[in-house]
Amino acid sequence: MLNIVNRLALVLSGLILVGAGGTMLLAPEVLHAKNGVTLGNDPNLLSEIRAPGGFLFLAGLTIAASAAQDRFVCLGLGLAALVYSSFGVARVYSIFVDGFPVQSLVLVTGLELGVGTLAAILSFYSFRTDQQSNQRQQK
Repeated sequence: MLNIVNRLALVLSGLILVGAGGTMLLAPEVLHAKNGVTLGNDPNLLSEIRAPGGFLFLAGLTIAASAAQDRFVCLGLGLAALVYSSFGVARVYSIFVDGFPVQSLVLVTGLELGVGTLAAILSFYSFRTDQQSNQRQQK
């Protein structure tokens, strides 16, 4: 059962990042307009937005692909935990420093923290299960 949950978590969390990262990379003005931000045509600003979009896109592909092989499940869950948690924690920091953003970004913060926490928990249990399995095989 845990194996199915792990794989489902990897695919879903990976696809979310592929979608968000792909939008940041290919159409950043669309993504930011939904939150009331107008980007304009500043190539420096657009470059600063597209770069993390490319990272999120590739991280999402890696996370989703890790569901295909048992040996990569724990790694994919760890990467998902790292990416989602880092964005969530950074948004919480921003709330304290800059104030509350629009409601959609507050919801995204909760989603990022929730997915990051879930991925960390699943990664821990996956690693523990792998370790126990390896110990049994060595006996």
